Amino acid sequence: MAVIRFRDLVRTAGSPEPKSLWTDPKKDRDFMRAVKEKRVLTVVQEAKRSDFGELGFHQHPHAFYFVFPKPLPAEAG
Repeated sequence: MAVIRFRDLVRTAGSPEPKSLWTDPKKDRDFMRAVKEKRVLTVVQEAKRSDFGELGFHQHPHAFYFVFPKPLPAEAG
């Protein structure tokens, strides 16, 4: 699994817009378009662990999302 710094993502894909999902994500057309265009970063915050991010959309109860204006780099591994 490759490690990418958040600042490198911002430099590559632009400044993201934070997004929290209050409804079914399939009903949010703009968000699902960003998922298909690979512009979403999932950040998981858990009480006993450090925050971590995953490229792409991964539903998790303690997650919030960043939507970037440009596609994110392809996942490695």
